[in-house]
Amino acid sequence: MQLKTRLAAQSRSNVYVADHTKIGAVGRYRSIPFSEIETFVTDQPLEEPFVRLLTEAGASVLYPQSVNDNAGPTGTTIEEKVNEDD
Repeated sequence: MQLKTRLAAQSRSNVYVADHTKIGAVGRYRSIPFSEIETFVTDQPLEEPFVRLLTEAGASVLYPQSVNDNAGPTGTTIEEKVNEDD
């Protein structure tokens, strides 16, 4: 964990990429704290509690446009983010 923490501290931005099956899963792997994640990219919209935790910690949550039809406010599509930055 110390190496990941040091790398995150020295980075200009921290982008965390994980597929939806990793969110909320119990395991031996531990990532950096939500407060150190600037952008969280996943393959499907996340459930509301995870989006809330990430956004309250200051992270943007992004997912592909193709899954935008799922119900509920769950973040921003990658396409929306790209267009926002233009």
